[in-house]
Amino acid sequence: MNSFFQQLDLIRKRHDLSLLFDEVQTGGGSTGRLWCHQHFDLPHGPDLVTFSKKMLSGGVFHNREHRPLQGNRIQNTWMGDPHKAIMLNEVLGVMREEDLLGLTNASGAAMLRGLEELQTKFPGIMSAARGRGTFCAFDASSIAIRYCSRCIFQLQKNPDHLQLLFLCFFK
Repeated sequence: MNSFFQQLDLIRKRHDLSLLFDEVQTGGGSTGRLWCHQHFDLPHGPDLVTFSKKMLSGGVFHNREHRPLQGNRIQNTWMGDPHKAIMLNEVLGVMREEDLLGLTNASGAAMLRGLEELQTKFPGIMSAARGRGTFCAFDASSIAIRYCSRCIFQLQKNPDHLQLLFLCFFK
């Protein structure tokens, strides 16, 4: 995955294109880094990054070349709210003090190990377990298993691993 984004970064630079990462879902530490794109070791880095949700305010940060010519040209409902910046500063302080990114990485690694164990136990149901931090996923073997509203996915924590129980009832 890293090499894909590294090559994309090189191609877009060669052709003088902009690279934008939408970090609304992935920003804020859930992937084990404050910004998911930090996992990719990009040679040049993104030109623009959008964020919201876990960052307590919506916004965009950008490199110098993408700076708007006039102020207040990028605006949304949540921007310009000073108390949100103060709150975010406190959240980032707690994240550092409590090593929450480290905890996210350790929790995600345990989750991924559990998913990998389960895909070995249930090869006809799940495969391709993957993840960064606590953003973990797997491929379901069929649309019915993936989307069936009567499927119940229940995680039970055992001392050694996570047990995923599939209880699917088809019409």
